[in-house]
Amino acid sequence: MPKSAQYVLGLGLLCLISSTVWSAHRSLADSPETNLQIHTDRPVGQVSANIYGQFLEHILHSVNGGLWGELIVNRSFEEMLPPHHADGRESSASKSAADLPSQQEGGDSSPLHRWEIVGNAQVTLDSELPLNGSRCARIITPGSGGGVAQNNLCIRRNDALRGSLWARGTANDGLLVRLCVGQSILAEQKLPAPGAPWSEIPVVLTPTESVDNATLQILTTGKAEFWLDQVSLMADSCRATGGFRPDLLQAIADLKPTTIRWPGGNFASGYHWKNGIGPQAKRVGKGSPDDMDPLALGLDEFMTLCRLVHASPVICVPLGHRDNSQLADYLQEAVDELEYCNGAPDSNWGKVRVANGHPEPYRVKYWEIDNELNLTSMKPEAYLQAVDSFATALRKRDPEIVIVGCGGGGTTMQADHGWALHMLDENLKSWDYFSIHHYENYSRGPIAPDVSKFKTGPPKFEAHISELRNAISKSTNPNLTLYLSEWNYMSTDWRTGLYAAGILNVLERNSDVVPMSCPALFLRQSSATSWDNALINFDNRTWYPAPNYVVMKLYRDHYYATRLTLEGDFGPLNAVATISDDRGEICVKAVNPSEDATKVNLEIGPQTPRHANLELIAPDSLSARNTLDDPRAVRPLVQEAHVNGNTVSFIMPRWSVAVIQVD
Repeated sequence: MPKSAQYVLGLGLLCLISSTVWSAHRSLADSPETNLQIHTDRPVGQVSANIYGQFLEHILHSVNGGLWGELIVNRSFEEMLPPHHADGRESSASKSAADLPSQQEGGDSSPLHRWEIVGNAQVTLDSELPLNGSRCARIITPGSGGGVAQNNLCIRRNDALRGSLWARGTANDGLLVRLCVGQSILAEQKLPAPGAPWSEIPVVLTPTESVDNATLQILTTGKAEFWLDQVSLMADSCRATGGFRPDLLQAIADLKPTTIRWPGGNFASGYHWKNGIGPQAKRVGKGSPDDMDPLALGLDEFMTLCRLVHASPVICVPLGHRDNSQLADYLQEAVDELEYCNGAPDSNWGKVRVANGHPEPYRVKYWEIDNELNLTSMKPEAYLQAVDSFATALRKRDPEIVIVGCGGGGTTMQADHGWALHMLDENLKSWDYFSIHHYENYSRGPIAPDVSKFKTGPPKFEAHISELRNAISKSTNPNLTLYLSEWNYMSTDWRTGLYAAGILNVLERNSDVVPMSCPALFLRQSSATSWDNALINFDNRTWYPAPNYVVMKLYRDHYYATRLTLEGDFGPLNAVATISDDRGEICVKAVNPSEDATKVNLEIGPQTPRHANLELIAPDSLSARNTLDDPRAVRPLVQEAHVNGNTVSFIMPRWSVAVIQVD
C-alpha cells in the first residue's frame, strides 16, 4: 500500500494511542488543573466554514511537476534555470537503453534544462519558428543516431502513459520513444518521420514494470535533423481524475477546503488568463521564481479542481503597472475573464468557454484585485482608484460578485508603511473584503527561528484583529470584513502545528469579522530550498503532511457552526467550544503551547455529557516532523476522556493539540 494511502487510512481509523505513549504520560495525572465551563444554552456567535479555505499558487512546483499530472517538466524547452536548482528532477546521468549510451555524465552540458543528450546527438535551443513560446529543441544526429532523454519519472505497471510530441524536420528512420531503466526497456513506440510543418504525433507507452526513476528517451537510430516542442505524457490514472495526480488530489480533498484562492500570490501579477485556456499547444507559459510553468493547469482546469473537491473559487486578477498606466488593458482582461467564467453561453467569452468544452457558467463569486500591493511601490491612492474601477466594471457584468481588496499585513496597524491604516481611513464602499496576510517568523533573508512565536504569535494576531475590528467600525464601510488570504508559521516541524491550531482557534472566535482565510504554502516539492512551510510536501513518488496539515484536517473534520460560551481560568490553553446544530454534539479545540502539562476539567451544562472522545496530537518535541519516509510520525491519537457527572476530564501534555467531542 502506498504511504499516502497508509496515511489516509490511518487518519480515517485513527489508531488507539500506544501503550508506550500512554505510559510516558501516566505521571501527568499530578499536573496542575485548568477548569473551564461550557454553557450549551448560551451560543455567542457563528463560525464561518470559509475560514477553512486553501490557496494554490504556481510556485515551488506545486502545480507544474506536482499537482498537475503531466510527467514531463520543461515540456516546451522554455526553462533557462541552472541544473542544480531544486526541482525534484535530479540532474543525474540518464542510463540509456540498448546501443545508445548517454554521453553527458551529469547532464550539465545539455542546453536543455532537465533534459540530457543521448548518443551522438547535437542538441541546441532554437528560437526560429518554435511551436509556441520563444524556444524549441533542435536535434541533429549522424548515422549512428541519438536524441534526448528525461529521467526520474515515476511510472506504474500497466498504467499507460498517453500524450504526444510536436515535431518538424527530417529523420530517415523515423523517431523512437522509450521508457527504460538501466538497460531494460519498459515500453517502446516507433513514430513516423516528421515533415516540414509542425505536426502533433500521438504517443502511448504502457510500462511493463513499476519504477520510481524511469527515463524517457526520444531518439532516432539514423541520420536526422528535427525540432521538438511540447512533449507531453500523462498516466491514465491522472486522466481519470481530471488530469491531477491522484494522491495529491486526494490530499486536497481530505482537507475539505471551502474555498481555493488562485493563481497567486506573486504568480498572479502579470498572469494572463487567456494564455492558459484552449489547446495546450497554443498556451504560452509564464515564469515564476523557480520554473517556467507551461500553464497546463489554467482557468478551466482550476475550475475542475474546485468542482472535484467541492470548493468555491477565489480568482486573483492582476492590475498591471503600479502607476495604473496599464489599468485599461488589465481592466478589460478582468472583465473578459469574468464573462468567460460567469457569462451566458451566447456571450462573447461564454462562446469561447463553450468551445473549450464547458457549456455551463462557473458562477465565480469571489474576485480579488491583485496581491500584496502594500509591499510594492504602488501608492495607496492609486490602488484605491484601481479597485473602484475594477469593482464598477466587474459588477456591471455580474452584480452578485464579491470584491476583495489588498489590505496589508503585519500584526500592527503601522505595518507596511501605514498601508492598512491609510486604507481604512479612505472610502472603501466598493470593497466587500479587506485582504490581509500574516506570516509568523518570516524573513526576506535567512530565517533565524524564534522558537517562542508559535506560542506568542496567535494572541498577538488576535490583538491585531481587534485593532482592525475597531478601525472598520469607524470606517466608511462598517460592513467590511477581513479575508486572511495568506497565513502560516515558517517551518514544517511541530511548531507549525501548534501555531496553526492557535490561529484556527483565533479565527473560530473571530469569524464574524474574519469569515474567510487560507494558509500558504499549500503544496511544495520537498527538495525545494525555500518556503519550507507547506501543508502538502511531495516528491515524484509520494507525499507527506506537515503538522499544519495534520492539525487543519483534524479541525476541519470537527467543524461545527455555532460557538458556545466558554469560561474559566484558561491558564496556558487557547481553546474554543462549538456545537453541532443537528445532533447537539459539543466540540472543544484546545492548544497547550506551554512546556508544562495540564489536567483539563470541562464542566458542561445544562446539557449533560454522556460520552467524550479525545483526539490528541502530542509528539513531545518541537522538532518532531513528518517526512517522505515516515509520513505519520506526527498524527492524532485517540483516547477516551473521562466523564464524571457534568465534567469531562483529560490530560493535555506539553506542546499538544486536542479535539474533544462530547455527546
